[in-house]
Amino acid sequence: MEFHSIDIPEMEKQRYNAIKRTGQYIELNILIGVENEEEKDNTAVKSPVVSMHMHDCGSMEVASLHATIKAVIENLEKQYPVECLMSNLTMKIEGIGSANILLSDDEEE
Repeated sequence: MEFHSIDIPEMEKQRYNAIKRTGQYIELNILIGVENEEEKDNTAVKSPVVSMHMHDCGSMEVASLHATIKAVIENLEKQYPVECLMSNLTMKIEGIGSANILLSDDEEE
């Protein structure tokens, strides 16, 4: 098999589905829209929707999630250095706002 014939998106989809079928995983979703919300002091605010689902997993999975988030941040800083500098200088996070953290084995939608 030649390397260029591998369908990477399809392979990732299969891995995703296989992991979900095990019932043991952490899934983190972050959705950031282009719209701004106006505050009373005329500042613009982004309100991301953050959800994390933890299903029958432990400390190794939490550690892996932490390492993965760090790698994503490092990648963003390499690809978008100006935007990350702007974020560090001008934006502050007071909380994760609409975070929805499910720690139980509730059914997925």
